[in-house]
Amino acid sequence: MKVISGTTEAYDIAIYKAQVVEGFKGLSVGEIIYFGPYIATELGTEYILFLRDNPKAIEPRAKADAGYGTVHYSEVFDEGYSSMRTSYECVFGALSKECDYGVRVCTDYIKLPKSLPSFPNGGDDPPFGCRWVKRYSFISVLDELGEMEE
Repeated sequence: MKVISGTTEAYDIAIYKAQVVEGFKGLSVGEIIYFGPYIATELGTEYILFLRDNPKAIEPRAKADAGYGTVHYSEVFDEGYSSMRTSYECVFGALSKECDYGVRVCTDYIKLPKSLPSFPNGGDDPPFGCRWVKRYSFISVLDELGEMEE
């Protein structure tokens, strides 16, 4: 998803508007979705989001600042750690000098397959933290998991 805009004033929670860049689980490229509730999502940035549909629509607090109007939104779960920022980083390789597109994954919440290298820790698992994985490799793992569910 690429975050287009967001509001923390119009609703009781932070709500973001995003456009699907690459779809998983039935979402189509170009589709607009709304998600929340965690603050600190960067506008204009791409994220891989694990979301849970909220069956209830959310209404703006006041008509004067109607935000996006009444919308159905999806919830980022695991205290926001299922929202993973993607960007071009130079943290890969033995000396952490190799650059590529990566995904920042907080491995206390998102368990990675042992076969998927994470950086910059060289394979050691500290007690808490987030690591970078190459975006292409991460997407490949998600695609494989999606195929297994079908």
